[in-house]
Amino acid sequence: MRLVQGTTAEDGNSHEKGLATIGLRLDEQLPDDSDFRVWPENEEAVNVFGHMLTQFTFGDGGVVLGLKYESLPHVYCALRMGPGRQRKVFPSFQIMEAAAVTAINAKN
Repeated sequence: MRLVQGTTAEDGNSHEKGLATIGLRLDEQLPDDSDFRVWPENEEAVNVFGHMLTQFTFGDGGVVLGLKYESLPHVYCALRMGPGRQRKVFPSFQIMEAAAVTAINAKN
């Protein structure tokens, strides 16, 4: 499953270890012409989700339960998102979280 496009382990920005703990990996090498598009209305939610990738909570047997919401205020602060933007992004963030949990648990 590809979560991060255009990043390799050599980039120094790699989340490879964090992703490996939940059974995912970064693509080793992506062609320069690969296409990854996010609709403008989803850009902030995707950005927030990307910053939360190391915040998964695990249950018995390694099942992924979801993300640690107590980390969200720190992400919002780092991204300089005010309360209005936070409220706007949160529902889309939850949809991505639910899809990721389902995909990760299906793989394991």
